[in-house]
Amino acid sequence: MKKNYRGLLVFVSLLIAFLFIGSATVTYGKEIVRNDYFIQSTDDPEIRIYVREKYNNTTDPKRAGKAVLFCHGATYPGDTFDCPVEGYSWMDYAVNHGYVAYYLDIRGYGRSTRPAVMNEDANKNKPIVRFTAAMEDVDDVVDFIRKRTNVE
Repeated sequence: MKKNYRGLLVFVSLLIAFLFIGSATVTYGKEIVRNDYFIQSTDDPEIRIYVREKYNNTTDPKRAGKAVLFCHGATYPGDTFDCPVEGYSWMDYAVNHGYVAYYLDIRGYGRSTRPAVMNEDANKNKPIVRFTAAMEDVDDVVDFIRKRTNVE
């Protein structure tokens, strides 16, 4: 009988990520710069969207010429794209290939603002973070990335 350790691996990876938040990462002999931002939502003044940015310390984000945004699904927040185990960070991989890398937490996930209705009984409300709300968050972050990187 095979045991499934995937859930445990995800839990341990996220735990390690939270322990090392705020530190720079050294990968392939280059230092990776990390910045964390909260972007104001344009459709709801109560919502702030969490965004992580990473780039090589020898690169100016405005001159990199290319950027990538990682968007999570309905289960885990964006931390899954930046696992602090060497060789397991999609963000570090992108940075090491010349990109300025970003991920966001859609409202209600990770470090982004939880809409007030999420504090109520789930049986009293329809699902609240629908595709249109998620796309509003993505649009706001894409605008932020365009300003940071000059990438269209």
